[in-house]
Amino acid sequence: MFGCTYSWAFGFDADATLDDGSCLDPMTGFEIAQTLLDPCDCPGDMNDDGFISVVDLITILGLFGDSCEDINGFVGCTNELACNYNPDATIENQSCEFETCAGCTDAVACNFNPEATLEDFSCVFPEPGEACDPCDCSVDFTPPTILSAPSNQDNECSESPFEFELTDSCQDPSEIEVSFVRDTLSSD
Repeated sequence: MFGCTYSWAFGFDADATLDDGSCLDPMTGFEIAQTLLDPCDCPGDMNDDGFISVVDLITILGLFGDSCEDINGFVGCTNELACNYNPDATIENQSCEFETCAGCTDAVACNFNPEATLEDFSCVFPEPGEACDPCDCSVDFTPPTILSAPSNQDNECSESPFEFELTDSCQDPSEIEVSFVRDTLSSD
């Protein structure tokens, strides 16, 4: 499996068995040249000057005492257009993705997605003189309304049945799949 195999570098992948050159220098954030990592060359030469010097040691030791959380706080997606843009990131880690926030951002379109922040050019507009069908499943972004939900129960030995009720402007509520999360606390 290809990836960054140097545990001291940003982008280290514990599952990687073959280095693909994706390791990032902890101080500069730049890719580390493969020649610097070749054990036959000079593996401690961080600044590629042909010598292992105090500058190289300072680069590595500059991170001494930092927690991984502190270091990773500066690494992330630095592309402002990406769905996972991290405004605190100062070192790009090649993690930017552009799919989870993509959709139609034109409020006039039938399939306008208010959650989308990146236009994917999928907008569908009604024919001239016609309106959008709000119940077209491909453009329905309005969630069901929960009319009633179960409340907490305090029972001895068994649970009482519970029910909920919901409504939706485009779909029969009995056809809507409902999932829920609950905690059961037991005590003597």
